Amino acid sequence: CTAENQIGKNSASVKVSGLAHKVIFKDSTVSPWTDKFFLEWSAISRSPVESFSVEYRGENEVRWTRVEVKSAPKGDEEWEGSITLEGLTPKTRYEAKVSARNQYGYNDYTEPFLFATKGAEPVQQPSVYNSAVQCTATIPMYINAVITCCIALLYR
Repeated sequence: CTAENQIGKNSASVKVSGLAHKVIFKDSTVSPWTDKFFLEWSAISRSPVESFSVEYRGENEVRWTRVEVKSAPKGDEEWEGSITLEGLTPKTRYEAKVSARNQYGYNDYTEPFLFATKGAEPVQQPSVYNSAVQCTATIPMYINAVITCCIALLYR
């Protein structure tokens, strides 16, 4: 919807979805091992999360390696997953992204999570800035309603 007055113009949109919320990583960014990394995350979903799709790659690699990981219930509406990524190159930076799958399908992949095997230069996670506000409401049939509102200043 769009609203306009003498001060300016602004728009907002509503997206209704049964998909899980974005995955949240729980890990430190540097591995104590030279050739593996333990990756751990969770996601909120009213519908049971059946599995997670994990993609990872080395710092200078183009292709992602994809692995499907089973989910485990953590709470009423929280699901978790983990994997030990093995066969990694020592002293190397990596990135990983995860998507959750429930009965409505896969949600969007996360922003890449940066990590490194032992001996690599420290990993700096990028600053996160989101100009959108996300809210959750319960509507009939227990579908998550994700309301994304674009907030813009109308005052100069």
